[in-house]
Amino acid sequence: MDKCNHNSSNKKRRKKKVPEPNYVDLAWVLRKAMKGWGTDDKVLVQIIGSHTYDQLQKLVEAYNINVKRDLMHDIHDETNHNFRVTLKALITEKATYDAECLQTALKGFGTNDEALIELTCTRSPDEIKAMFAAYKKINGKDAEKDISDDVSGDYGKLILAVCQNERKSTPDKTQMEKDVKALYEAGEAKLGTDEQVFIRILGSNPRAYCEELSKHMPKRMATRYLLSFKKKPVLILRKHSSLL
Repeated sequence: MDKCNHNSSNKKRRKKKVPEPNYVDLAWVLRKAMKGWGTDDKVLVQIIGSHTYDQLQKLVEAYNINVKRDLMHDIHDETNHNFRVTLKALITEKATYDAECLQTALKGFGTNDEALIELTCTRSPDEIKAMFAAYKKINGKDAEKDISDDVSGDYGKLILAVCQNERKSTPDKTQMEKDVKALYEAGEAKLGTDEQVFIRILGSNPRAYCEELSKHMPKRMATRYLLSFKKKPVLILRKHSSLL
């Protein structure tokens, strides 16, 4: 009897599967919130802020098809300032959003280096490919060429190495030991720093490997190398390999 009660209790405690949202209904609720004089911001926050990325992509599709309007355009017209920027970011397809951010980072005089580093060093090879494809679609330009035109020196070489390499396979323990030795000999063990060794190793391996690699490097060695580099490569290494 106790056993039966226990099983029954377990079943009650099991989480019920959350039903898929009714995207068509939600689309019309959004339209109502933005229609006419003024906008019901609370409804926008409640709906857009409470759904996952995949759900929001389905909601955008449902809105565009059933309401026969463009949700992105309606949000742009009916909201403003940071509220508008945040809502649009939430419903924008990831690769498109990254491409737009990349365009902004490279636009005009000078480069937003922190944004460029964020977009390249924290994205997977597949995400970078998707971002570059979206960039081409939006601008009709080659993202890699635009990046190479904006960056230079060791900073530029490292950024491009990260962008160009597949970085999918993870080297084994033996290779990690070799890489740690190579990094030591290129930095701590010599006068000056051989930046090309760091660029080759950190720019051609997966992020997870670089993070693991940093754990095997003497702390003083990582710090010495970073201090010998200029600000931009330091930011890259922080994003890509967690050396600090």
